[in-house]
Amino acid sequence: MPNPSVPSIGVPPWTAQEIAASIEEFLTVYEKRPFENNREGMGAPHLFATWFMVRHLKPEIIVESGVWKGMGTWFLERASPESKLISIDPNPAKRIYTSPKATYYSIDFSEIDWSPFDLSRALVFFDDHQNAYSRLILCCWFGFSHVIFEDNNPGGRGDFYTLRHAFEGVGFGSHLAEDKAREYTSFKRRLIRFLKGRLLRFNQSQDTVIPQYSRDFVAPNSFDARFLRRNLRTYYEFPPVFASPGDTRTSPPLFSDDERERYPAFDAERDRYNQICYVELLPPPGESSL
Repeated sequence: MPNPSVPSIGVPPWTAQEIAASIEEFLTVYEKRPFENNREGMGAPHLFATWFMVRHLKPEIIVESGVWKGMGTWFLERASPESKLISIDPNPAKRIYTSPKATYYSIDFSEIDWSPFDLSRALVFFDDHQNAYSRLILCCWFGFSHVIFEDNNPGGRGDFYTLRHAFEGVGFGSHLAEDKAREYTSFKRRLIRFLKGRLLRFNQSQDTVIPQYSRDFVAPNSFDARFLRRNLRTYYEFPPVFASPGDTRTSPPLFSDDERERYPAFDAERDRYNQICYVELLPPPGESSL
């Protein structure tokens, strides 16, 4: 039974049975990972989710925004070895694994000229801790349709505004700051949303009226969720392998606690799951999808 607290739009192009049947194959890949300590990066639950979804979608282009040590890059390569891989991180000094196949950028996703690329079969993987709502607007503006948000914390958790925050209507940041709340009237906020996606492409300066990043404060509201429901074909939160103790705001886990000894890698990192999600934007008429 679906969890009523978990928002869902459309139907993903795979089933829970297909996910569960792939876990043994993933573990054979996981055992060969280039290094073990990936603290502050993805753990086994999200590496599995990413590997499975990318392998199933088989995009022609994968854009990875947020590389950290490079563990995600390694798994993206193995999930879809024929894909062109573009990896973005402003701090490459932290990288341990460097892919010989990837094209690396040290500027932000929003500052890259995507016009030379055919994005009709492209996938963006965000693990960069930036406002997910704003990232999705940029994806729509640039022409991307398929997106994975690795961090998608529910209300009260996380360090940036996520799609789950938007669906829950809780906003992000200091909700009691009345001076900031007055700045986010419905009309003004809609105007900022509209302008961000259209002006960012032409304005590379950080010192602008329309900020490139918006992490510190988003007022609680219901219209972000309405916008998402109007413009998304699919919103799907990948299920955890095992439930985290006390967390009732997730999809049902793939396995019960009776299977914990069978999959110790997932049992040990069950608390590193945070609602990783796949999103498909509704394409303009005449455009294809994966």
